[in-house]
Amino acid sequence: EQASITNVQFSGTNVVTLTVSNSGANDVTITTATVNGAAVASTNATMIIPKNTGLNTIVLTSAWDAGSTYQIKLVSSKGTSFPYSAVAQ
Repeated sequence: EQASITNVQFSGTNVVTLTVSNSGANDVTITTATVNGAAVASTNATMIIPKNTGLNTIVLTSAWDAGSTYQIKLVSSKGTSFPYSAVAQ
């Protein structure tokens, strides 16, 4: 599995939007998302399509504070982790 989080946007009071790239040849199914180690809900599909960088987004529901750093991790159905660190703006 060759997915990676390429961008994170914080909006509203509890919305975190991830842009995810998949450079592999197969779909990647995300089964778990965490922010700072706590499981969070995803409000949209979690299938990451190959070679479709700009269209793969995952929206998470998680409270955040501007200026704080967040450790975000997606985990696939095969157990592969895709971590990312971002500072909320």
